[in-house]
Amino acid sequence: MRSLHAAATAVAMLALAAVLTGCARDPVADGGGVAAPQPEDSGNVDRALAAWKDFPADRHPRPIVLVGPVAVRPAGYQTGEAKIAAMSGQYRVDVPLPPDPPAAAVTLPDGPATVPVIGAAAAVALMKADAGDDKGGASGAPLAITGFEFGTEALPTDRGTVTLPVWRVHTADELGPTVVLAVADSALARPAATQSTAVGGITPGGNTARLDATGRHLTLTVAEADPHCPGEAIYRRTPVVRESGQAVAVGFTATQTGTVPGSGACALYLKLKQVTYQVDLDAALGARVLLTAQGQPVPVTSG
Repeated sequence: MRSLHAAATAVAMLALAAVLTGCARDPVADGGGVAAPQPEDSGNVDRALAAWKDFPADRHPRPIVLVGPVAVRPAGYQTGEAKIAAMSGQYRVDVPLPPDPPAAAVTLPDGPATVPVIGAAAAVALMKADAGDDKGGASGAPLAITGFEFGTEALPTDRGTVTLPVWRVHTADELGPTVVLAVADSALARPAATQSTAVGGITPGGNTARLDATGRHLTLTVAEADPHCPGEAIYRRTPVVRESGQAVAVGFTATQTGTVPGSGACALYLKLKQVTYQVDLDAALGARVLLTAQGQPVPVTSG
């Protein structure tokens, strides 16, 4: 399955995301336009805005912007064979498909709405597609799908938790059903640059932003690497903001200010600290999506 591990293992300062400390890079060659040295993978706010240039911020209902790996969520499996089959997208439907459900009434952050939903066959197709690069890696028997339940689940979006329609797909040897988001793509906002069932670098309950009453002042809470090994670089980070009519992207310039003192061996591991930054916008955030410099949506709360 796709996972957050790819994002977590890159030596990076992910803007508004979990970070690892990396080496300096040439900002001119990278196109970042910021002062070196800076940690790897700090992103590019202009590219982030470009990826969301077609987001219809003024549409009502506003498209649903999911945060985190919520499109396909398996509960796990009792056997290695079942896990390998699922990771390879190898499924066999052993029960009749239920009828396609009608459009569902939901309450979105901007009010009540009716959203189109997908049928059970499309949910199975999503499970197969979620195997990603692992597809075709198994040579054993496909995993049997033994049942379908249509229901709802509270899922994280960029403007709070929303109860949305889901399919619960039962398989052989499961620890629990695989939950598949049942909202059709037409009601979602997932630009090509960020389309993924597991959105790297952002997790529910992780890095967030709080918007004040004016709608123009953001308090960002960011998980950053906390240097602790002798000789490890220490950085000072400064927010960089770009705005468009569709989105606001926040990244960071990073300048090395020193190194951790001392000498000797150190058990190298990722140590994180929560850091707060204050950011003022040129215009109220409104319905625009707030992005990391990698183009990933950030959860925003008010108050």
